[in-house]
Amino acid sequence: MNGMPDSIQGFLALNHISIYGTGPSASMEAEPAGYRPSDLLADAQSLFCLGIPVPKGTFRAGPRAERTYWRTASVLYRHLDAVLVRCAAMLEEEGELAVPVFGCFPYHVKSKGDFWGYVNLVKMAEACGLGSHGRNGLLINSKAGSRLLLCGLVTTARLPASPITGH
Repeated sequence: MNGMPDSIQGFLALNHISIYGTGPSASMEAEPAGYRPSDLLADAQSLFCLGIPVPKGTFRAGPRAERTYWRTASVLYRHLDAVLVRCAAMLEEEGELAVPVFGCFPYHVKSKGDFWGYVNLVKMAEACGLGSHGRNGLLINSKAGSRLLLCGLVTTARLPASPITGH
């Protein structure tokens, strides 16, 4: 496969996902053992990362902002999960393999308060050109700042590196 299938790009547009990108899985092979793309998929070639911003107003809900954020994140993560799984299926319909990297669960608990996703999504998003790693530990995106919720795929498809942010 030499490019992002048009069917996936169209599917993302229909599902209001305008921030996504691809990058080489090799860019994350220096991560700790157990947290590399090849640890999820031995023949990994590419990363595919997508994000959806949390609406700004969520953070301005006064004393209800924290609960409003968690409910908003829950709704958005469910949407991202469904889109992600369908994108994996679409890549597999093209003869490739794809493993979802969900934004919320599952993850490893290394110690109290130290949670590690199966692949670091901030680093994955950075490798896919969606932004840069901020001092706060979050991805900083040119359109959404640090408000992006992220998820991704590790795939055997050879996708060209290309960020797409905003439409």
